Amino acid sequence: MQEFRTISKIVVAAILFTISSAAADVPEYMNYQGRLTDETGNPLDTVIEMTFTLYRTPNGPDFVWSETQNSVSVVDGLFDVVFGSVNPLPDSVFADRFRWLGVSVGNRPEIFPRTRIVSVAYAMEAERADTADFAIAGGNVGDASWHTIDTVLFTRQAWGIARGGVNNALLGANAFTMTNLGVNCTTGVAGQDLFYSNVSGGYRNTAAGSYSAVGGGIYNHARGLFSTVFGGFQNYALGDNSIAAGSNARANHNGSFVWADSFTDSFPSMRNNQFRVRAHGGMRYDINNNRWIEIFDDGVGIITSSTGARLTVAGIWANASDRSLKEDFKEIDGADILDRISKLPISTWRNRVEADSVRHIGPMAQDFYRAFGYGDDDKTISTVDPAGVALAAIQELNRRTDEIAVLREQIKQLQAEVARLAAER
Repeated sequence: MQEFRTISKIVVAAILFTISSAAADVPEYMNYQGRLTDETGNPLDTVIEMTFTLYRTPNGPDFVWSETQNSVSVVDGLFDVVFGSVNPLPDSVFADRFRWLGVSVGNRPEIFPRTRIVSVAYAMEAERADTADFAIAGGNVGDASWHTIDTVLFTRQAWGIARGGVNNALLGANAFTMTNLGVNCTTGVAGQDLFYSNVSGGYRNTAAGSYSAVGGGIYNHARGLFSTVFGGFQNYALGDNSIAAGSNARANHNGSFVWADSFTDSFPSMRNNQFRVRAHGGMRYDINNNRWIEIFDDGVGIITSSTGARLTVAGIWANASDRSLKEDFKEIDGADILDRISKLPISTWRNRVEADSVRHIGPMAQDFYRAFGYGDDDKTISTVDPAGVALAAIQELNRRTDEIAVLREQIKQLQAEVARLAAER
């Protein structure tokens, strides 16, 4: 039987959202985000039933509210649910000081230990300070300290501004500018001093890292320091200085940039400072004067270019060698080529940047250029010129082999003639 567990360091503190436009419009909701893994710590990708229960104590059976959500989507281990969407969540649930959350997956026992609900949920007792119709009097700075202007709400002294009346949460504990202009979105983390997080729009997006930003889209999350999600669907920028865009991109590592096409599979970064792209339709780079290079599997090549050269699907580099691409043809002297090869220094050697066990064989570019003068310079050797030199030498050797065969036949005939003459004497 497969076991499940949550990783407490990843579970985000519960965040209060309201959908009402007046205090009397209960019930209210609470957004909860967490991470679900299997028993070996691998993040899950599944749709599963989960039960959430609020208790009076960290261990006892006395609960004040519970609901089961039948189809919770878990993507790359992360899930996002709204308490109260199945069973109403009245403000009386938080009438006392302490509450603990218990979570169970499917028909399995409740995950231990329970999670204590922190201060944000108790904002329900603060006269709905996070709706567009109520404002707290006084100068308290924090998650529940709001002013309102029409449909815009902003925090006292904390320099935060959010679109009001659409279930947005603007969280923080200090005076650093944050903006939240989406719908049902979250900026900041409860009780944490984050700097200048921003959600520019979209639905159910989260900017929960200092200097993090989400441009728009839906279900996008920027959680790393200086992380960015441009938009799209269900993208995660979890690493510091990371960027995610497209659909289901996962920039999990620091400095990673992940762009994923419309395919729905999760597409994660693999290491720090990596640029990873998923593009089933290929990637094409146009330079100028109709010069381009394209990465696309067309069944023949994986890398093709305007030059006609390509890397085949079998891993073979094919040079462009069409006659129509060439001019100024000249005959060669095979004997001269063979003579030059005989004088060309050839050795085995190791490249300085490779492991000690890796060796190669061949001439130096300087020696090859000095011997034949082919190519652009004396620092490189193309794959075409050595092949041409080798073929010319083979032809010359073949010509000489034919001559030797003729001479051998002549010697054989002369020997037969000498033997005949000797017999006649």
